[in-house]
Amino acid sequence: MAFGAGAVAGAGCGALQLLLWPQVPPTLARAALATLVWGSWGALWLGGLGFLLGEGVRAFLRPWRSRRRQALPRLMAAAGFGVAAIALLNAKDARELIPAANRQGLEVVAAFAALWGIAWLVLAGRRARRWVAAGLFGVWLAGIWWPWWGARQQEAAAAPPPALELPLRPRKALVVVWEGADLPWLLPLQDRGVMPFLQSLWARGSWGQLRTVRPFSRAASLTTLATGCSPVLHGTLGRRAYRLRFLGEEPVSLLLKGPWPSPHQLPWKLWRRAAPPPPREPLLWEVLERWGTSCAVVGWPLVFQLGPGRESLLPEEGLELDPVWEKALEEAAAARPERLAATRRAFRLAAAAGVRAAVAARSAGSGVLVVHLELGNRLRPAWSEDDPGGVLELAAQFLDAQLAELWRVFGEDDACLVVVSPYGLAPPGPWDRLLANLGLGGRFRVSPKDSPDGFLFLLGPGVARGGRVRGARVSDLLPTLMYLLELPVSRKLSGRVLLGAVDEAWAASVPLRLIPSYGQ
Repeated sequence: MAFGAGAVAGAGCGALQLLLWPQVPPTLARAALATLVWGSWGALWLGGLGFLLGEGVRAFLRPWRSRRRQALPRLMAAAGFGVAAIALLNAKDARELIPAANRQGLEVVAAFAALWGIAWLVLAGRRARRWVAAGLFGVWLAGIWWPWWGARQQEAAAAPPPALELPLRPRKALVVVWEGADLPWLLPLQDRGVMPFLQSLWARGSWGQLRTVRPFSRAASLTTLATGCSPVLHGTLGRRAYRLRFLGEEPVSLLLKGPWPSPHQLPWKLWRRAAPPPPREPLLWEVLERWGTSCAVVGWPLVFQLGPGRESLLPEEGLELDPVWEKALEEAAAARPERLAATRRAFRLAAAAGVRAAVAARSAGSGVLVVHLELGNRLRPAWSEDDPGGVLELAAQFLDAQLAELWRVFGEDDACLVVVSPYGLAPPGPWDRLLANLGLGGRFRVSPKDSPDGFLFLLGPGVARGGRVRGARVSDLLPTLMYLLELPVSRKLSGRVLLGAVDEAWAASVPLRLIPSYGQ
């Protein structure tokens, strides 16, 4: 009986997993295969666990021995309530990662599974005929798969960009991505004079926090920043992807959360690791080049796709630091020499990216330069709670000096400057903090686990002086930059133009031109 209840729960988990994969079209054959595969997986693992728990209870509680005929209804009720809990957990965690129809499907399965469990509890107090139990099993299969069938997405074909009158001379923009930076880290450093260049620009531009993608996913956050679309549209959810050939050839990423280690929820090794698919929406530099603006990208992680045919200007690790910075780094990290090697490597990668960016800025002419730096993301988890020598202050000084040099090389009167971070880092939550204090949860360190906000700073023509941007999201960067460059904005984007960062005179004189899509 326990193994049968496990099979029922496994079939429910299969239906929930496919609701997390909107790229898998629903068919009767796929539903049958998924029921067989996940049902057998649930019978062995979930059913085996239920059997051990049940036998343990019967060994200590005599009343259960005399009521063995009630074991089946109770086990089935437990399976229904378990599937309902897993459905609600995943509907909450994946709210920004899957289409609304699929999220609603998870909620429908949760309600159905809970009602199904209640029906079995009602039967626990009476002798039910076999045809009633068989009918409930049939209702279960129909009820868990119907929401997946009803969540089919209809995608309209992307229209090509229309012919529009564009500026004769495309404007320039420098976009600097400080991954892992946030206002709680930067503002106190500015107040202490650690970042004089950024502080000198701060009052002349607009700034604010950026609400990141929740739940946190580095791949989803960076791709959302570069496409202006939510993960539901661009389809990049993580660095890891899996291919289940009995469901289709397209790789899938989002895995069902539950009481099992990942990726154990993909049963029987019927899966293979695969490269994550490229974003379904064009990236910032692809959009700009379609409108005649030359672009260079430096340091963007290869795993998040630069686009077809684009050269990756990745930093070279062999570059040595300037002797002044090398000496300052050794002094700052002297109290923790075991961390010096990793810290030096992070500084050298950032320095190499700065050199590549300066070369690209000199050779790009009029265009857009995107520079991605990981210095904050690499160093803050290791040094935030234990930094007697001021390594993080030195990192902030380094980023500030690098930004000043890039802006000196790249900047012009009509150029835009964007400094942005798609997510920040925050201390662990109360539960993780308790585990860390008890020695059970590893080191106490900042991380992006709870999806803290990033930040945005804008400077240049059309940007309001001293503006404070509120309610901004990571997807808002691309449409705002397109508007400031006097280029059209796609209606398909999830983000919006941040009018709080736009000067009123600019908004009155420059029309917002909308097009259906940037196409592919």
